[in-house]
Order: sequence, then C-alpha cells, then structure tokens
Amino acid sequence: MTHYVFKLPDVGEGMAEAEVIAWHVAVGDKVLEDQNLVDVMTDKATVEITSPISGVVVSLNGQPGEMVAIGAPLVEFELDSVEPTIAAPQRSEPAPTPSATPVTTRETRVTAGERALASPAIRKRAQDMGVDLQSVTGTGPDGRISHADLDRYLASSRNHTADRPQQAPRNDIEEVKLIGLRRRIADKMQESKRRIPHFSYVEEIDMTELE
Repeated sequence: MTHYVFKLPDVGEGMAEAEVIAWHVAVGDKVLEDQNLVDVMTDKATVEITSPISGVVVSLNGQPGEMVAIGAPLVEFELDSVEPTIAAPQRSEPAPTPSATPVTTRETRVTAGERALASPAIRKRAQDMGVDLQSVTGTGPDGRISHADLDRYLASSRNHTADRPQQAPRNDIEEVKLIGLRRRIADKMQESKRRIPHFSYVEEIDMTELE
C-alpha cells in the first residue's frame, strides 16, 4: 500500500487560499480519477476540485467554512499497487436440498441507532401519536412494523391517551453555519451597516441677524 497526498491546486490567478464549501467524499470512500472531491470558493468563483487518481480516501483537510492555503494538503489517498489475483475455478457440487422447516413469526425490536422498518403511512401515524417507532416491536419480515404492532404498543403504553394524542417534540430552531456566498453576503451587509448612516437629520436656521 502506498499513500498519495493531493494538494490544493492554484484555482485562480493571484489567489492565496480558498474556502471549503462542501465535500463530496468521506474517509474510507473509493474514488475514481476525475471524480468530484470538493467544492471550494475564492473571491472570484466557486470551483469543483476533481481527483487526479483512483484510490481510497484516508484523510480530508478542512471542514466546510474553513480556509485552505494553495499548495496545502487537501486529500490523502491510499493506492492499491498489488495486482488482483484470479482464483482457479473450483468444481461446483450440487448443494444439498434443505429440509422444510415450519415458518414462525419472529418479533424483532429495533436497537438504538437503527432505522425502524415501517411504511410511510405507519410513520405518519406514529408521528401524529407521538410514538417513537424504535420502541415498537415489529412482527413482520426483518422486524417490519405493521399497524397491528403499533396498535398493540399503543394499547400497552401507559402514556397513551385515546382522546388526546401526544404530539412529538419539535424544535424549529436550526443553526446553520454561514459558508461560501452566504458568508460573503453577510460580511458585506455588516460592513454596510457600520459605514452607511442609519438616518439623516436636517434643520433650517435663519442666519440673517448675523450678517
């Protein structure tokens, strides 16, 4: 295994650095030559940086909103220099016929971090009722949750009220980091706010007696 460090190329005449806008790859991804890696922005334009080689991404330099100097390490790749070996064909033998087994219904509960298997209608119903589907035991294939499973959970839940369904907690506040063009616009607006007068005041004075 060999490593290759790809440095940020010169994306514009006279530019000393560029701002990282968005990554299109992550650590561990296999990329191909000329595949889009990242979008960077200078004072003149937004540029797409493509991969010069094929390999596996080992590390990324710079988070969205951070500045990276021209010529600084941008992406580190791992190159596979070993040629793949072709295995000799093996003689196939017929697989034994499996014996029939009775079909049983398996109840599966979704563990933390996994996405519960359910149809959009069940998800909408659970959201309206304020139910976390990860707490519902699914009896369908691969633990899929059915309407009957949801009804069974609601019937056994002490917090459920038939006349007044609970509302799922909502948080409408989302913090979004200003990067790229939005940050440029915000900087210009703040500069205008500081430098341009907020209001004008005019008063007329009779200076006749001073002549």
